[in-house]
Amino acid sequence: DGKSKVTGNLDDCVLCRACETSCPENAIEIIE
Repeated sequence: DGKSKVTGNLDDCVLCRACETSCPENAIEIIE
C-alpha cells in the first residue's frame, strides 16, 4: 500500500507498529 517498506532482512516480520517491539527498529521503517 506504500505506507511501509522493508529496510532490513527481516522479510518474515510484519510491517506494523506492533512489530517494532519484536524486531530491530533498524530493520523496518514505518512510513505514515
